[in-house]
Amino acid sequence: ADSLKWSRVTVSSTSRFFKGVTTIASSWTFDPYIEQNNRAVDVTVWSQEKKPVRIERGTIRLSNRLKFSQIRDLFGKKSKESGSTTGGSERDESPGQRPVGSSPVQRSSDQKPKGEELISLMDLFSNLSINHELKYDISANDEVTTGRVSTHSVTITGSLPLTENWRVSIGNLGYDFVKKGLSYTAVTFTRKLHCWNMNFSWYPNRDTYSFFIGVNSTNLSFLRYNYGQNNVDGLFNSFR
Repeated sequence: ADSLKWSRVTVSSTSRFFKGVTTIASSWTFDPYIEQNNRAVDVTVWSQEKKPVRIERGTIRLSNRLKFSQIRDLFGKKSKESGSTTGGSERDESPGQRPVGSSPVQRSSDQKPKGEELISLMDLFSNLSINHELKYDISANDEVTTGRVSTHSVTITGSLPLTENWRVSIGNLGYDFVKKGLSYTAVTFTRKLHCWNMNFSWYPNRDTYSFFIGVNSTNLSFLRYNYGQNNVDGLFNSFR
């Protein structure tokens, strides 16, 4: 008898596309023995099916992560290309073809690059990213192979620098297509107070929040105040 001397075979792979925006990863586990009642028995797959192994389980994961800064850089590159083309036509223009009283310096200073307002708007959202996650699980029980989508969600994460001292951080703001509902979102408001830091975090799905204020210095880290509420006495329960 073989007495299950062969071990399972594990194979994994990872591929990235579009400069790292898209990642496809997979992992597979194969068993050289037949399964009965969800347990491997001392009978090889080769002796029964003339195959070296059978699939035990597998996972295919598709991840997409696109930063707003990448979109900003894309529009910025197009604007520069458009500006260089326009500048070349102006240099070819002879002095006699210009209107009286005009100058190349004045024209270049009055012109704004195409998409300048859009790029300025993108600077505000440059720390945000759009994330898409899709995971497909495959499993085999007694030679019956099944598959299901275990994860499928679209979220936005990152931070918004409202001013030099104010910042809003967003975690997992999105939708879960498997659970058919909003994801567990976290919103944090942070305020710099010279040598102090203050933040207020809110978790709307759980109806919980927390407040923190403390000194930036690690030597004085004991000077702080931390307060939180659970979902029983949440932020909006007092208004219900």
